[in-house]
Amino acid sequence: MLGKNKIIPFMLLFFFIISLFMSAFNSALAPDIIEDSWSTKTPMTYPRERLGVVAVDGKIYAIGGERTDLQVSYVGINERYDPETDKWVTLTSMPTPRTDFAIVAYQGKIYCIGGGTTDPALTGHLVWIRLNVNEVYDITTDSWSTKTPLPVSDAHIQAYVANEKIIVVTDVALYMYEPIKDSWTNITDTPTRGNSHIFSYGR
Repeated sequence: MLGKNKIIPFMLLFFFIISLFMSAFNSALAPDIIEDSWSTKTPMTYPRERLGVVAVDGKIYAIGGERTDLQVSYVGINERYDPETDKWVTLTSMPTPRTDFAIVAYQGKIYCIGGGTTDPALTGHLVWIRLNVNEVYDITTDSWSTKTPLPVSDAHIQAYVANEKIIVVTDVALYMYEPIKDSWTNITDTPTRGNSHIFSYGR
């Protein structure tokens, strides 16, 4: 049994060893701590707003939107950003230029659904319209394909993947899209409906 004269040195040695262990442990964890700071990276090639952004396999895709350096220009520009190299690459553009569409990635493909645009060829004059377009980008082949359109024309909508299906939330209802069957199902109407847009057009 330790006497009183030996307890104090023993305790000091114990706490010294513990402090060394904790110091080494904290040093090992230091690289994993995320700093609360911002850094500036290479900007997009084309300045845009109201575009669709999604991450796939560690890279970021920025698609469509409205050019902020032009008066009114809805675009289908498709760019990919690589965080490791801090570089942007321009890919094949989305067939239907638009903004405010739902975007989601599923099994190596990016689905761009609905959205809005201004197209005098469709309306005869400059007016913002909603779309039901469903266009899919294949990351492997850098190509687009057109799928069965959304049952309703709408913009400012969201899309999510659940149980290998794509769920789209619109102003009027929740729709489920099955990529394999290329078909839509109306799941349920939304409790509160919104209608802040001017004109609808499906194609």
